[in-house]
Amino acid sequence: MPLNIALVGNPNCGKTTLFNALTGDNRYVGNWPGVTVEKKVGEVKSIFYEAKSAYAGEKYCAEKKEKKIFVTDLPGIYSLYAYGAEEGVARDYIFSDDCGLIVNIVDGTNMERNLYLTLQLIETGKPLIIAVNMVDVLNKRGIKINFKLMSERLGAPVLPVSAGKGTGLEALILAAESEIYARVGAPVNFYGKELGDIISSAEKIFFKDKKDYARYRAVKYLDMGETDGKADEFCSHEKKIGELIKLREIDRDALVASEKYDFIVSLLKQARAAKGKRQTLSKKIDAVVTNRYLAVPIFLCVMFLVFSLSFGAPGRAMKSAFEYLYNQTVSDGLARLLIKIEVSQWLYGVLIDGIIRGVGSVLSFLPEVALLFVSLTILEDSGYMARAAFIADRPLKKIGLTGKSFIPMLMGFGCSVPALLATRTLQNERQRRLTMVVIPFMSCGARLPVYSVFTAVFFPKNAPFIIFSLYLLGMITAMLSAYIFKKIVLKDDKTEFIMELPEYRFPTVKNLFRHTFERIEDFALKAGTVIVLSCAAVWFLQNFGMDFRMTDNAGESILAAIGGFIAPIFKPLGFDDWRAVTALLTGITAKESVVSTLEILFGLSKNPASLASSFTVASAYSFLVFTLLYTPCIAALAALKREMQSNKWFALTLCYQLAAAWTAAFLFFKLLRQFG
Repeated sequence: MPLNIALVGNPNCGKTTLFNALTGDNRYVGNWPGVTVEKKVGEVKSIFYEAKSAYAGEKYCAEKKEKKIFVTDLPGIYSLYAYGAEEGVARDYIFSDDCGLIVNIVDGTNMERNLYLTLQLIETGKPLIIAVNMVDVLNKRGIKINFKLMSERLGAPVLPVSAGKGTGLEALILAAESEIYARVGAPVNFYGKELGDIISSAEKIFFKDKKDYARYRAVKYLDMGETDGKADEFCSHEKKIGELIKLREIDRDALVASEKYDFIVSLLKQARAAKGKRQTLSKKIDAVVTNRYLAVPIFLCVMFLVFSLSFGAPGRAMKSAFEYLYNQTVSDGLARLLIKIEVSQWLYGVLIDGIIRGVGSVLSFLPEVALLFVSLTILEDSGYMARAAFIADRPLKKIGLTGKSFIPMLMGFGCSVPALLATRTLQNERQRRLTMVVIPFMSCGARLPVYSVFTAVFFPKNAPFIIFSLYLLGMITAMLSAYIFKKIVLKDDKTEFIMELPEYRFPTVKNLFRHTFERIEDFALKAGTVIVLSCAAVWFLQNFGMDFRMTDNAGESILAAIGGFIAPIFKPLGFDDWRAVTALLTGITAKESVVSTLEILFGLSKNPASLASSFTVASAYSFLVFTLLYTPCIAALAALKREMQSNKWFALTLCYQLAAAWTAAFLFFKLLRQFG
């Protein structure tokens, strides 16, 4: 039988980093049965089976182990009392028979908060190993932990690890495999005499019918009043609890929590020693970047620097080099080959003028997109993006959201699909739907090539500023939309926002490469699949008339007929050229297709200035605004429909996005034309 390990811990404690370190590439991602919440499972790398540790002798290590170990990365939770969908998934798995062992990851830099969940896990009686993460940070601070003392007082093995550095992992796996956790005795008592006596007495009642998790149920009863249908048997306990609440002048839900935190403080006072108290670097930085008055200006400056790097001189230089390499090798090389083998005119056209040049026009922006993704990954891994969510909490509350909604919204800068899936972490349906309505307004990476094409032609000296303004406009539109929906469609309710601010740390090259590669891979795969088909379709529709005969006049093509029919809708926005309208239509398949379509219809690679024949500066910016705000790609629409779980809400969101895009583009066109 394989051993199934569940990684359990608070958000930002290092679970996913530990999961990646243990499993490497031996993992798969799916959904929990019947629940649209992501499930990550992986097999532990064989290197950890062969390692030696203090928990296994040489003979044991030399044996060939046939038992496989699988690890499940559960969603981050603060308590076993679940509220949202993800918290419920974690709790249900912990109490299931599939969970053979819990590895509780505790952030060593924030143990006071993390150990509350640890005490709850201990009370379940499930096999448990406690892994104190980030011991490398503790060592730098001169903080020493007596892990042996912690093990004795908690009644469970406590091991030091550093998921980021990859230290302590061999000992952790060997402790799990050798079943060291089986030597642990009954859960220890974390409470004073009065509370401890009530819990012990209640525990005996739960033991009558079902022994599983009796102590956990007894504590939950005391905490929340849940009796599992045994209300009559708890009359005497309720009286004692009432007396205790009155005596201590405390709410019922604070009785257990207060004594658990008293135990945690006592434990850490004994087990943790520091060489003098000093303010950490993270706290010094936070004093500035989360300052009430400086936080927002600093965030805007950071994002502007990111765009200046990606779309300024460094990004343009890398783009030019990539374009030269692509044209010299792929485009020109394949063209010469097709001419040499004398292929037909239509096949040459669809391959070279359609697919190769269309896909190349998208791939040429890969260096700029890569720089943006690298920058955002650094901000995420360093811990700054968590601060951005904290900073956003105050203004978001005024429009009906919280800082927790800002996290999926930030993910929307990369791709709307995972951002929409990330709304599963939100606790109530109202907040989920409101967040899903506004996520598509956050400019995804697929729109970047469109911005780059137009800024290169119409705003060459101010490209970073123009692109930054579009990102800012997307955020403003998102917040304004949330406020409108809050006031008109959705009832206002209050939801508290709790999150940990992780320590600032330097991103590792391995994680930086992994996260950036995953995003770039998705961008490149679209170019190799959806955009190839889109380019081929656009070429055929451009070169064949309504009688399905090949034509040299693009104005008589099927594409011109379709674009011309819709074009009047866009005339008030400053552009009614059927080619521009057609590009927006193909953008529904994938936003990168807007560029590939413009390449085929305008011949941008040969003459980028050809856009100037159909656009002015005002209409060009209007086109960019519409591209920013109108409906996302078909993959995002599918995710939106699935996550909304309501056809009415999906249709409302779709119509609102189109209306918002048209209105904003119209206003900016009129405004810019007014001021010249």
